Amino acid sequence: MVSFLGGGTTEMLYAFGAGAVVSGVLIGVYALGTRSGHPHSHAVAESAIVLGVMYLGLLVHRLLTEFGTFSSGEALLGIAVALGALLALVGTLGALGRSTA
Repeated sequence: MVSFLGGGTTEMLYAFGAGAVVSGVLIGVYALGTRSGHPHSHAVAESAIVLGVMYLGLLVHRLLTEFGTFSSGEALLGIAVALGALLALVGTLGALGRSTA
């Protein structure tokens, strides 16, 4: 597919590398979910959510660097800060939910 779209060997290696990273993350999330005792359907849903978050992060990075005035490093730093804030919010809400139950 990469060569059909006009890419060379470098782009094909990037595609294989990115596919390996995404596959590793998704398999890891699924394995962590099943090891934590979640049913198969929940572990698959967790993997799908992580896939969506990764896609959204890549889309935001592309938009910030292609059409914005940010460098790749600035865009990645902004995405990392936003993701960290989201994880802190989810962790806080989870802790509050356990303390009131």
